[in-house]
Amino acid sequence: MKRFFRALFCRSRLDADMAAEIRAHLDAQTQRNLAAGMSVDDARAAAHRQFGGVAQIQERAREVRGLVWLENLVRDAGYAARSLVKSPGFTSVVVLTLALGIGVNSALFTWFNAAAFRPLPVRQPEQLVEFTRLNEHGNETNAMSYTDFVTYREHQTVLLELAAAAGINAELVDAVEFNAATGEKNPGLRLETVSTSYFAVFAVPMALGRPLVATDETSSGALPVIVLSHHFWQHHFGGDPSVIGRTLRLRGLAGEALTIVGVTGPGFYGTRPGALAGWVPLFMRPGEKWRTDLNATMYELTGRLRPGVPREEAAEGLQVIANEFLARAHSGAVASEIINLASASTYIQLSAQMWPALLPMICLFGAVLLVAGVNASNLILARTVTRQFEFAVRSALGASRRRLFALLMTESLMLGGLGGLAGWAVSAFMLRFVWPWLIDMVPGAREGTAGLQLHADHRVFVFTLVVSLLAGAVGGLWPALRVSRRNVVAAINREGSAFGRRVHLSRVRGVLAVAQLALSSALVFTAGLLAHRALQSQFADLGFNPARLLTLVVQAPRTFDESKIDVARRQVLERVRSLPEVAAVTAMPRFPFARWAAKVSLPGTAPEDARTFGVLQTAVPADYFDTVQLPVIRGRSFDAHESPGDRVVLISESAARAIWPDADPLGQALEVPSSLLTTSDASAAEPTIERSTRISVTVVGIVRDTRVYDPWNGFTQLVYYPLASQKQALPYLVVRTNQPVDHALAALHEAAREVTGIAPRIETAEEQLDVVFVQYRVIAWVAGILAALSLIVAVIGLYGVMSFAVNQRVKEIGIRMAVGATPRRVLSEILIHSLRLVAIGAVIGCGLSVVIAKGARALLFGVNAFDPVASGAVALFLAVIGILACWVPARRAAKVDPVVALRAE
Repeated sequence: MKRFFRALFCRSRLDADMAAEIRAHLDAQTQRNLAAGMSVDDARAAAHRQFGGVAQIQERAREVRGLVWLENLVRDAGYAARSLVKSPGFTSVVVLTLALGIGVNSALFTWFNAAAFRPLPVRQPEQLVEFTRLNEHGNETNAMSYTDFVTYREHQTVLLELAAAAGINAELVDAVEFNAATGEKNPGLRLETVSTSYFAVFAVPMALGRPLVATDETSSGALPVIVLSHHFWQHHFGGDPSVIGRTLRLRGLAGEALTIVGVTGPGFYGTRPGALAGWVPLFMRPGEKWRTDLNATMYELTGRLRPGVPREEAAEGLQVIANEFLARAHSGAVASEIINLASASTYIQLSAQMWPALLPMICLFGAVLLVAGVNASNLILARTVTRQFEFAVRSALGASRRRLFALLMTESLMLGGLGGLAGWAVSAFMLRFVWPWLIDMVPGAREGTAGLQLHADHRVFVFTLVVSLLAGAVGGLWPALRVSRRNVVAAINREGSAFGRRVHLSRVRGVLAVAQLALSSALVFTAGLLAHRALQSQFADLGFNPARLLTLVVQAPRTFDESKIDVARRQVLERVRSLPEVAAVTAMPRFPFARWAAKVSLPGTAPEDARTFGVLQTAVPADYFDTVQLPVIRGRSFDAHESPGDRVVLISESAARAIWPDADPLGQALEVPSSLLTTSDASAAEPTIERSTRISVTVVGIVRDTRVYDPWNGFTQLVYYPLASQKQALPYLVVRTNQPVDHALAALHEAAREVTGIAPRIETAEEQLDVVFVQYRVIAWVAGILAALSLIVAVIGLYGVMSFAVNQRVKEIGIRMAVGATPRRVLSEILIHSLRLVAIGAVIGCGLSVVIAKGARALLFGVNAFDPVASGAVALFLAVIGILACWVPARRAAKVDPVVALRAE
């Protein structure tokens, strides 16, 4: 160790001692030679020959000291820095290229780190676990019922505490519900109904007041209370410290007047990112069915492990409870379910089910980085070729292949580090401007991501550093290998163009250019397919007329009993129907565009038979089709007096083609789950289709296809059932106006407010469709941004390659122009040669995009593997970009002066 530090900090002194020792040896040998009768000059020359090469001996001595690698590294780094400073154009282009690739990946990892790696801001988050269950079909879910929660809470012994939580929406009673002048609506609030053990499980710090306690959980005599989130407290109450004890009036819960008892500390947003308003006890959820309904699986169960209890052992203990107690409660239906405990220390828990969804995004972002690395490699190789004489001289003077390789790799890694620093700035720009712009495209997305802390930490720094060094290494590896395999004599004589090899446009650089163009083209083609599909779905015929169509939800005060609510809904329906602005109106028990999956089959087929079809099903009143202007193209619609007991259905065109491709569907029998036709509760939840028996129904009409439910893939197979005449009035109204919707909003709000005193919740069909289509637009935008970045990188690389090719062919071009070649001919030949690379890269990229589309068809929402319109537009775009990238070098080649070119050679 002592020798190590001496070699590290006393290098000059050791070199001086070594030089003095060598001189002593040379002087002694010189004296011996003089004694043998040699002249002074001959004696000194002979002494040097007998001693050997002084420089080589010094290098071997330094290697014995063991720190020659560090000395070489410092020396190479200094030389690389000076070399890059002397080539600002090359350095800027490579750094910019790497910065784009590194920046987008650093931005993605920053988001991913905030969601999946940064612990929740609570005490000992590593002890938190979330319940999941895996059923016999291999489907995993974290949704549990209230019965599940009570059972586990009473019998478990492996957890310190167990909590249940479920989201619920509410509205501020005292806020302005509707502004007729501006059309603004009362914004909804997102709350969570939780067990009072919730705050003990998460050890949530309180800024004011207290958390929920056990006495807040029972409905008998308990007063409605709420714990506000710090975010809501700051934005709604302005951080007023006197908020404790005040009343907050909310609509949508079992009580309207809630007493504020506490405010959580800053930074806590619950188990999911989002702008939660607060937490209320479980009994604040309206209704009673959720307490006993085993199918009301709306709760997430989170627990805190006891110290020293492994997660696997805790899961085994909970599995025993599920087998002994819950299996009896569920009549054995969950006996085969496997209970697991997943870590709940972060917002998102990575699981095997998530990777298939994450992999395409990782590949897209990684492709941009790969394009940047290949482009940097091409530019470094081009610059290295221009330095062949320098490296040949170094080699002739004794530089080993390993030393030349180390020198170039040091320079490349330094470029990668500079690219990482610039990429950090690119990442900050994207997170500051691009990310908010993207999430603002999605309604409610900004509130839904409020808890994500998108700032860099040590994980982001390490990721950026590793990616930067990796990009630099990838960029410099091939050029460094090429330098170490050189023809020294030819390079010193300046023969050829690439280390002694005759190269017009070397195959290596050509392959790299084609590779980066192919990757960029694949991204551009994929983005083009996505954008074209988004436009197709946006402007395609939906099957019905969404213009002047809206949904209205009748809301009544909690003070109304069921009879008052029924009367109020009927009065609102009649008032709306009588408005001169209304052309048609119909009532629905659920959200009008809500659909559930079901399995239907032909008579006599088993459930697992190939002739069992997956469809979407819904129940509609007879006047539904006229109101939404969805035509019945064959057969008849429902009669106003028909009910599910009549066992008739209507089906969509696509369902008719799928089920009876070679027969007339009208009058045909179809077997459906009996639960779909026997429920009489208008507000009933989705029936449990898997456990129902099947009955036969008759197809009496065929309805035009609609794209509302899957606009990306096209038409959906639908089955419509007649909605029975209900004793209870229905809360959802589908209204078609005879004038623009904006002109009718005030009248519709007033019609409901006069009856209930509460403004209704109104959404236009266009607003609902925006929610459906926005996810596809975001996908197209993200892919387009990545494709644009990779295309910019590829164009920079193509320009660099062509500029290098022109510089290397100056002598050839000068000779050709001296013997009669015209500038136009030179220009056309170089452009043709350049566009050949673009064409090859575009063809390979198109093939890659087809493979991507086929391999990820489900994740890309059914994008066609080859879309002639999108592919043709992208190919034309690439050709134009290729011409622009090659035009400047080609023009420069056409202006070569033969006399100057030949004199320079």
